[in-house]
Amino acid sequence: MNALAVIGALLLAWTVLARVGWRVARLPLRWLRRVPPLFGGVWLLAVVGVLGGWLLAFQPAAGLPFALEEGLWLGGGMTWALGWFTCGLDRDGLRALNGRWVNPFVTLVTLCLLILGAELWLRYGVAMSDSFAFSKMHQNWYRLYWQPVNAYGYRDNPPNDDPTRRHVLVMGDSFAVGYGVNDIADTFPHQLARLLGDAYAVNVVAVPGFGVGSAFADLQRYPTAPDVLVLSHYLNDIAEGTAGRVLPPLRGLRRDPDPAWIWWVENAYLANFYYYRVYHYAALNTGERYMDYLRAAYANPEAWAIYASEELEAVVGWVRERDVPLYVVVWCNLADCEGSADMLAPVLAYFAARDVPTVNTLTLFAGIAPQQLMVNPFDAHPSVLAHQRVSEALHALITVP
Repeated sequence: MNALAVIGALLLAWTVLARVGWRVARLPLRWLRRVPPLFGGVWLLAVVGVLGGWLLAFQPAAGLPFALEEGLWLGGGMTWALGWFTCGLDRDGLRALNGRWVNPFVTLVTLCLLILGAELWLRYGVAMSDSFAFSKMHQNWYRLYWQPVNAYGYRDNPPNDDPTRRHVLVMGDSFAVGYGVNDIADTFPHQLARLLGDAYAVNVVAVPGFGVGSAFADLQRYPTAPDVLVLSHYLNDIAEGTAGRVLPPLRGLRRDPDPAWIWWVENAYLANFYYYRVYHYAALNTGERYMDYLRAAYANPEAWAIYASEELEAVVGWVRERDVPLYVVVWCNLADCEGSADMLAPVLAYFAARDVPTVNTLTLFAGIAPQQLMVNPFDAHPSVLAHQRVSEALHALITVP
């Protein structure tokens, strides 16, 4: 059945019920009101039927725009159910529904409306990323803000093809592409472009989940060669590439819901929010366990040797062969910069030994609270402020004579 047919059917159904249904229902309701528990149970079944039909027919976790037929179902159905509750109740009827039954009724109605309101708000009013892209709210954010995407699949403008401008290319992963930042104009590559002015053009070769090796492979296929290269380096880069073959697999970062609950988690935003935003982060300590895994990777001499010699050295050698200036942004764990100093140390030492200028975010962000550096409490990617500080630091390095 197409949308117009559904809308027409719902308009007809609610109109008939409004004009005829309540009058027809008066007689049985006058009898039911004398048995308050039975009256309340029948009314509650009506409300549950409306909400259940909404869940089954419209899939509230689909992340789709609110459809007219969905609004008609909810608005008309709830109006009908509330009208059913009130029609046929004169003063005697109200006295029959004495305080012993009215108070629980009011509580139940309030609870249903609160749950419905929370579900609608989380579905349509919350678009918020999370570090691991688990939740439905992240899907909302991605659908609304992951744009523009150029012809090469990057969240970026088209590549620079003006030979009169110096081309700055930023390679990296989700930190470079602005994961969690709503407007790409607020990410550090695009803020850097504004600071550098018209003599420069800035583009990105970055995809969430990329390691240095993946970004470097895409860099070599990019249609415009860089005059300046910026490497955005995050802690997990060591585990994303060739060094991963000597590291144990990372297990249990995402724990799927119990089969009895999986339908609710996948089809209701309220349950999804609790499971992935509260349970995963609070009870399972997802972020802390991930950092422990990365710390063990940096402490593994074999993994570090492979990473440095096969991935970092490939980038350094490539720019030196072409006489391209290289700058590196070394990102700390924004939820705890000081706590990630041991993981930053070998990376900083590697580039310092090769005279590669770096932006050390551990010192750059000193004194700034984690809440100001992260895009939100569930996502440790850089905020607009963090992007701004990095762009200013890069601008100072690139423009030094």
